[in-house]
Amino acid sequence: MKITMKFIIAGLHISPLFAADVPVTANITANTTWTSDNTYIIRKPIFITNNATLTIEPGTTILGGRAQDTSTTPATTTFGSLIATRGAKLIADGTLAKPIVFTAIEERDGGVDGDPSIFPDPALGDASFWGGIIMLGNAQVNRITGSANDGEARIEGFPNSGDPLLTTYGGGATPNNADNSGILRYVSIRFGGFEFAANNEINGLTLGGVGNGTIIENVEVISNSDDGVEFFGGTVNTKRIAVAFCQDESFDIDQGHSGFHQFWFSIQNDNPSLGDYGGEWDGGNGDSISLPPFALTKIYNMTMLGTGSTAVGSIDDGIQVSDNFAGTLANSVIHDFNGVALSNTGDGVGSPKPTFLNNTWGTFAGGAGIVPNIGGAGAADPAGSGNVSGTDPLLRGISRTPVGALDPRPADNSPLLGATLAAFPADAPPGFFETVDYRGAFGTAESCNWLRGWSYLSRAGYLGADDVEVTANITANTTWTSDNTYIIRKPIFITNNATLTIEPGTTILGGRAQDTSTTPATTTFGSLIATRGAKLIADGTLAKPIVFTAIEERDGGVDGDPSIFPDPALGDASFWAASSCSETPR
Repeated sequence: MKITMKFIIAGLHISPLFAADVPVTANITANTTWTSDNTYIIRKPIFITNNATLTIEPGTTILGGRAQDTSTTPATTTFGSLIATRGAKLIADGTLAKPIVFTAIEERDGGVDGDPSIFPDPALGDASFWGGIIMLGNAQVNRITGSANDGEARIEGFPNSGDPLLTTYGGGATPNNADNSGILRYVSIRFGGFEFAANNEINGLTLGGVGNGTIIENVEVISNSDDGVEFFGGTVNTKRIAVAFCQDESFDIDQGHSGFHQFWFSIQNDNPSLGDYGGEWDGGNGDSISLPPFALTKIYNMTMLGTGSTAVGSIDDGIQVSDNFAGTLANSVIHDFNGVALSNTGDGVGSPKPTFLNNTWGTFAGGAGIVPNIGGAGAADPAGSGNVSGTDPLLRGISRTPVGALDPRPADNSPLLGATLAAFPADAPPGFFETVDYRGAFGTAESCNWLRGWSYLSRAGYLGADDVEVTANITANTTWTSDNTYIIRKPIFITNNATLTIEPGTTILGGRAQDTSTTPATTTFGSLIATRGAKLIADGTLAKPIVFTAIEERDGGVDGDPSIFPDPALGDASFWAASSCSETPR
């Protein structure tokens, strides 16, 4: 009896096996669906126009790259980006099990033939391999000319020589704040931000004049050369947004944005030269910053981590507010920056003023002196109103390397638990805000870590693996993912013609247990059995093998005392059983 274990690309949820590459070279002018059995490659800006809808199936991968356009003199470099223009829709509605991934083609094709010098895999600090995702809508925008609000503008990141109908956002004199630009849910955006000219990069996710009929939740942006997410006006609401290791701000707000937001998470690079403020939050834009619509953004339950308070190099502050930003930040934690907690450029914080309610301002190399660092006329004083400064929030783990040590949940003794919380705003959409009992984006329970399972941070090893006890036979198609460790203490049968697929890099721990349902009690032992007609697909890679071992190998030598759980050594055996496949004898 023989089981063949083949090597495949690990993929980090990148590309389904045997997916066909489909180059996308033309704009989308009619309703179109991208299916998960294909991988779509974009090497130039692709615009969704003509009120069309692009629907992307769960589990689909889109690879961005660059190309030379020889139709111009001199030849120019084009960069892959996906832009939903005003009136069009982008529906990228992934799932926890099947996120939709936008990434650099280098992530899939890196390390050809084992030689990383050919196409080096994107790593921490790598960015600008392609562009990003841009959604443009018809909601309100603050763009003042003289004493009047134009209500629309052209999005940054593209040459002004292009077609203005493709890059203009905002509803002008008749905005539609309920405008719907589509759905982004369980979407991962990685290694973008192509710089087509000096200081003209693309954000990971750009939202220009996007209305609150749009759904954006469970989205992450990884290692972008500009901001992670930038809001240019609009009223879109978001929930569970993560930004990691970007080279400008994590969250940038401009031009009178007035959405509601809950559960934001961000972490900066530990190299301050590859990051800026955690947030740059501005109000109006144009000839005047004192005219409406004001930036009345409402942000609750944010966890924002900087470069590390001991990082050496450029200074990154927690949040900079300017241009009459008048939003609210509440029930949040800002921590671990090597600059100051809160700053202002000196052009005023406006009237109405920004509001800071019941936040925890952690440790900052430049000091958590949030009052003296927010100068300007009408400055808000966030030192009161339930804010606490200079307090370590006691998170479970802060790490910027993929060693399984990043855990932004509060420890059991964290001051974020049981702290006084601000009430949600009365004008919020009914049912939008979720009632929790902690400050920040995460609770203490493992189920509260909403990054688990689908995100790059989870799948690339930044978060530690969860233990999953397997106690029942597998009777339907099932996937064991590399962000979990599976523990089997009894025979587990794959039956009913089902397929168990085990992702590259997954660990399965076998052990024993006492079955007290029998008289006398008996000892059960972990085994994995694929019965006739069923399949076990354990398709590891050279870099990410799949490991079946005894639980004692991981947990051996508890507290440094090998007498408690001795590490298995040469000659040790019989800690558990094994894997087998049942077949007709031959």
